[in-house]
Amino acid sequence: MSVLSPLFYERCARASRPILKPCHSRRLTRRREMLLLTFLALISSALGDAITLQTEHGPVKGRVAVKDGVKPYVAFVGIPYALPPIGQLRFKDPVPLQDGKNVLNNTLSHPACLQQRPIVENNNMMLTSVKGEEDCLYVSVYAPVTVFSLKDKLFPVMVFIHGGGYMFGYPEDSPSRFTDEDVIVVYVTYRLGPLGFMATGDGVIPSNVGLKDQALALRWVRRYIKSFNGDPDQVTLVGQSAGAACVHYHMMSPSSNGTFQRAILQSGSLFAPWAATTMDEMKEKTFFLASKLGCQGDSNEILSCMQNLGADVVVTAQTVFNFWDVDPVTIFVPVLTGETLVESKMPILTGVNSLEGGLKAFLLKNASSEKIEDFLDNKEDFLRRMMFLGEDDESVKTARVVVTKYLKDVTTKRQLIKSLVNFYSEVYFLAPELVTTMYHKGKIYTYVYDYRGRSCDLRDIQLDGLCGLHSEELSMLFRKDDGPMEEPEDEFYARQLARLWVDFVKNGDPTPGDESKWNPLGEKFEYLTMTKGGFSMREHFLKKVWGLTNFLYKFNRN
Repeated sequence: MSVLSPLFYERCARASRPILKPCHSRRLTRRREMLLLTFLALISSALGDAITLQTEHGPVKGRVAVKDGVKPYVAFVGIPYALPPIGQLRFKDPVPLQDGKNVLNNTLSHPACLQQRPIVENNNMMLTSVKGEEDCLYVSVYAPVTVFSLKDKLFPVMVFIHGGGYMFGYPEDSPSRFTDEDVIVVYVTYRLGPLGFMATGDGVIPSNVGLKDQALALRWVRRYIKSFNGDPDQVTLVGQSAGAACVHYHMMSPSSNGTFQRAILQSGSLFAPWAATTMDEMKEKTFFLASKLGCQGDSNEILSCMQNLGADVVVTAQTVFNFWDVDPVTIFVPVLTGETLVESKMPILTGVNSLEGGLKAFLLKNASSEKIEDFLDNKEDFLRRMMFLGEDDESVKTARVVVTKYLKDVTTKRQLIKSLVNFYSEVYFLAPELVTTMYHKGKIYTYVYDYRGRSCDLRDIQLDGLCGLHSEELSMLFRKDDGPMEEPEDEFYARQLARLWVDFVKNGDPTPGDESKWNPLGEKFEYLTMTKGGFSMREHFLKKVWGLTNFLYKFNRN
């Protein structure tokens, strides 16, 4: 086993130091460079805290973000890329926005797309009231101040698609770990839930308008990113969870061909049972939801009726599909239509967290005995539905096999929690991830994230693994604000992790020219494990689900 030191980028630094110093030589040290850039940004701020940029799309105004310890960057927040999908455009394909002449004030935050965002209170999942707005098709561009002084140079671009089960989510965390390294970051918002993924099967309500929103945003980046000194031929599409499944779709979709050259998929795959569905299933859901909202008749009548309802009414109605706890974890999802998906050969970086299903432990920790008994009394039916399987004999038989694997002899709450954590981890994330690597035709860098930071602690539930929960790596890659993390050790690790992503974005290789290499997946299924002790190359990626994968994927609805 080859071992990559935890100092494997900044070898002259010590892990115990709260402040890291790069050991490679520069004319300016990072500290002096930061001071200079901060000074320049402060001058810009003094002259006016906004910068107006002329683009082919029209003039846009951005604000300079100046924080201690972060290279100043300019945030162009909320640039519209499509007409507002309201009124007669609700449920319809996005319509590109025409170039304008008026200055767009992109210094303020823009609304999230309509959603009910889940929150956890006392270890119980609750849905908030509807947040956001229907007019929500925007991109936000974050560019280091330095790029605007180098007009003859184009910089690499990272486009991020958020997750949230296609039901919720909003890219609001700081991109400064990437702008610090001269990467231009673009956040995309897209329609969610029934507003983004309902379909009548006959084109009246077309399928996948949420994915089409993303595809249009990618074409916007392709056309306009040069105005921000971004390189349209060096774009990496990044997604997490459902966002990663979206990235996987765009990798293979002819409609997105040529809009990006590399991809990063974090904890998500189009092969996951929750990630996509058939047109027949989506049509059935659409007509069922419409009937619950009092909309009857043919597709045109249903469309007219639902376009005249309050958008918040449509969004909240989808909870009618929940059958236990927060399951199903996805409801309105992309439809795999007759479009021919082409196997991609682009380089990808992809992986999972070691305990993806661990969030379930938090959600069920304080569950009532009645709730636990309800599951145990209906475990075969519930598990079948959690796997998005039908009621045919073969699906029922599959569910019984899976129940035997995960729930045999389970009688207590603690046993159920542990079993469901393993089920969610392996069936929803690990097995689909393995299938992704098996089918991809290009170079693949794979990882397992298992960092045990301060926030990761499930010891009171006595699980085998203590960290690597779903989404946990996001807090390392995207700051909640522009300051360092509370724990110096966590901050050090976050910088190393982000640097791997940065080097992949810039070079298509997360360790270019480094003595300690992250080798791409090969015959021995090599992967990088990310732990508190450092980064290590190991073999036999996700070996524990090899047998499960062979069994499940003839039943996978995808």
